This record gives sequence, structure tokens and C-alpha cells, in this order.
Amino acid sequence: MKKGCFLTVIISLTIFVGVVFYIIKYHGDDLIDFGKDKVIEFAQSKINSDLENLENKQYVDSLKIVMNKFFKDFENKEIETKINKLEDFSHNFEVIVKDSKIDSVEFAFVKQILKTNE
Repeated sequence: MKKGCFLTVIISLTIFVGVVFYIIKYHGDDLIDFGKDKVIEFAQSKINSDLENLENKQYVDSLKIVMNKFFKDFENKEIETKINKLEDFSHNFEVIVKDSKIDSVEFAFVKQILKTNE
């Protein structure tokens, strides 16, 4: 490697590392909050897509209404609370929709989980 290329790489890496540290130090909280909001949006879209893939359409519309109400009430809470409650719900919801079917017992269970997470 030539001396000029080596110096260019070292200087560029130093500037890049400096910029990254500056952004993390002064704007890190903004980036984390933005990332958390995106995680919540992703989880909501994943839950909606899982609902679309269910075979028994009898309870899907009711479940969508319940879920939309849950997410609408969800908007007023702090981000940390949102993530914790969404994590608890998503584990249970994942198990329920694993077989791509939902019956009245599972529907009642989901409603109960959502009420306890309020």
C-alpha cells in the first residue's frame, strides 16, 4: 500500500469515528427514541399481517377492532411502557397464531391479555 493511500485511510477513519462519537454523544437519545418508535410500528404491522394470514376469518374482524383499540390507547403511554407491554403481548400472540387458526377460546384469551396490559 502506498504512503498516500495509507494516510488517506487513517485520516478518513479518524474523521468517521469522530463523527460517529459526536452523533452518539449529542443526538443518541433522539436516535434511540426514533428507533423505538420504528420497532413499535414494525410490531404493529407484523401483528396485522399475522391477522391477515389466519384461516378462520370469523374472529379476525373482531380481533382487528380489539387490536386497533389497544394500539389507539397505546399512543398516550411512554415508550418504555409501550415496549414492555408489546413484548409481553407479542409472545402470547405468537403462540396463538402459530397454527394459523383462531377460535373463541383463543379470541377470549387475547382480549383478556389486552385488558391486563392496559
